[in-house]
Amino acid sequence: MEDINRVVGINEEQPAGFLLRFGALLIDGFLFVPLYILIGYLVTPDAGLLPVRLSFAANILLLLLWWGYNIFFLWKYQATLGKRFLGIKIIDNEGRTPNLKSIIIRETIGKIVSGIVFNLGYLWVIFNKHKLAWHDKIAHTRAVKVRHLPLWRKVVLFALLLLIFLIPIFSGLFLTTKKPRHQLDQAADAKRRADVAEIVSTARQFCLEKGRCPSNLQELQRTGYLKQIPRDPATHREYFYRPRLNNRNCVVQATLSTHKTIVRFCFSTASLSPTP
Repeated sequence: MEDINRVVGINEEQPAGFLLRFGALLIDGFLFVPLYILIGYLVTPDAGLLPVRLSFAANILLLLLWWGYNIFFLWKYQATLGKRFLGIKIIDNEGRTPNLKSIIIRETIGKIVSGIVFNLGYLWVIFNKHKLAWHDKIAHTRAVKVRHLPLWRKVVLFALLLLIFLIPIFSGLFLTTKKPRHQLDQAADAKRRADVAEIVSTARQFCLEKGRCPSNLQELQRTGYLKQIPRDPATHREYFYRPRLNNRNCVVQATLSTHKTIVRFCFSTASLSPTP
């Protein structure tokens, strides 16, 4: 039977480039997400739905499972699921299936070396003439194309690469918009507290001098106790103010950004004197 690679016009040993290999790694990584979540629940119960920080034991377990997955599929099929999807297989320098020892070295020590210096060993595929990563050189292996990719698989690869490119951008935009919003809310709440304190302070002064609480905030402004009536920085409305018990005391109220309500009271001297 005529070799399929000769029919489609591709040399069996044509090296796989960086984007193709990176796409295969992304597919394998996405396949590991459910396992990542499961391990997070079992080993780190308080980590949440999408654990961000796992315990040391969980990380070690995931690493061992990742190594086992790669070693098994490379030894059995010369490719992980991601590599098979994108038409890549791993061979040794003679074009044969690597032995188990070479695969273990490649996937453990080799990839640790490749990633230890800012992942330079992985990026070496871009600069190397034969598109070899450091772990390929250490284990004497190569990643080669075995077939042309159908158009829909190229679309999947492009979508994955685009997703990885866009995630940091949108994450950065989300964080930069969330942080200023939080700071604006804090500043607004600080002003609300200061405004309420000013109203209560001037109302107390009014009570001490007049023997009663002011009827409203306009009276505080009209009599010169307040230069300007404070307003909520978000709604631009006056704060809630109400005299009670025939102006013997009053209440001032404001609502914070967290929907928590702060309430302050002011009492006139008449309310503190004993009733005859």
